[in-house]
Amino acid sequence: PFISTGGNVANDGQHTAFSTCILTNENRYDKTSDDVFFSRNKTLLGLSRYHILSNYEPLGIQHIDCLLKLLDEERILVARPPADHPLRSVYDRIVTDELSRLKTAYGRSY
Repeated sequence: PFISTGGNVANDGQHTAFSTCILTNENRYDKTSDDVFFSRNKTLLGLSRYHILSNYEPLGIQHIDCLLKLLDEERILVARPPADHPLRSVYDRIVTDELSRLKTAYGRSY
């Protein structure tokens, strides 16, 4: 088994993909380890860099396309709930603690 749910894979066209942790969780449930998951993505899909982001919503589908859009290989547009929204701090944390640490295919910050 190998799960790559539509809506939960964003690809920058430069061999880099983004998903939320739901995808690795679903694969683990079907007995596919993280190592096998990443290996299959590289072998079958040519994805040499794969970023798994934290869960950003407790009761939703966790699809990456509901959190962010890749505008090109170096720009990411991230949803930002209103300041009083209960998930605002979660989104902000993902940007500051996860996305800000990642590098593009060219070694630059997004």
